[in-house]
Amino acid sequence: MRIKNGFEARGLITIQNPASVVLILLIYIMLLFRLGKAEMLEVEDLNPAFVLPEKCFVEATRISTTKDADIYDSRISGSIRARDIYVSRSEVFGSLRGREIILDSSTVHGNVTGKVIYN
Repeated sequence: MRIKNGFEARGLITIQNPASVVLILLIYIMLLFRLGKAEMLEVEDLNPAFVLPEKCFVEATRISTTKDADIYDSRISGSIRARDIYVSRSEVFGSLRGREIILDSSTVHGNVTGKVIYN
């Protein structure tokens, strides 16, 4: 990095090189392989509990979107308003409002309002 015409500083200036951190991480990974603990580096496939689509509104008491909502293995406190809602193995403490609502092994402590509701 070059600075033309100099500069004035009112404190300590340090220029750090990230190579030392990268080297330490590389040595750590090599030691894990050497000790036979490579399984510590594996990442399990994580399935998200629910995915918020673009342009959704999240408030303290409700989540609203114009797209579909899929909820898996969750406990949600608040109301959900979406186009179509699929809830699987979850517990919702609030209401569900949508066009088509599918409840699969789920409990809703509140109102369920929709044109078509499958339980």
